[in-house]
Amino acid sequence: MTSEANDPNRIELSNGVVLRFKKISRNEISYAARNANRDHPEPKPPMILIKDKGREEPNFNDPNYIQSLTLYNIEATARVMDVLYARAIEVVTRPPEVSSPESQEFQDYLELAQGETLRQSPLGRLVQWLRYWAIPDEDQLPFQRKVLQLAGVPVEDIREVEPTFPSDTGGKPDTGNSDTESSKNGD
Repeated sequence: MTSEANDPNRIELSNGVVLRFKKISRNEISYAARNANRDHPEPKPPMILIKDKGREEPNFNDPNYIQSLTLYNIEATARVMDVLYARAIEVVTRPPEVSSPESQEFQDYLELAQGETLRQSPLGRLVQWLRYWAIPDEDQLPFQRKVLQLAGVPVEDIREVEPTFPSDTGGKPDTGNSDTESSKNGD
């Protein structure tokens, strides 16, 4: 992913798609996160009896709790990213070899590989296209870092949610496996 020196908010992806990032209100991000929490409440850890202490305490190491928390974080991150894709990203240019959000090729891919139907609204299609098609795997992690930074999310917060970003090894969420970039770097 390269950036034009004169416009730090403009990037060219490795496939030739050029995007420009726009500032949006942090309230939009807060509302997206709050709505995700409303639809998928943060899980509570189960209690476990600690015999030595004679009381129950939360079991943060429970595998079901860990899995539920991971899914909760993925959902919240996905909601925020959808808002950012919809409001903070403008497609400047798209090379002809990269199918458009309206193309039959993209629609077929979406239905076959992702099990989704093409959204009716142009903005909804754009979000799907950015999420599943336009951003090559090798650009995913740096792209998402840039989106969140331009949205005003502190770097520490980005590092906290980074394990929920799609990995650069096939677009699947990073669930902490050691073969992902964020796990390798220890960020």
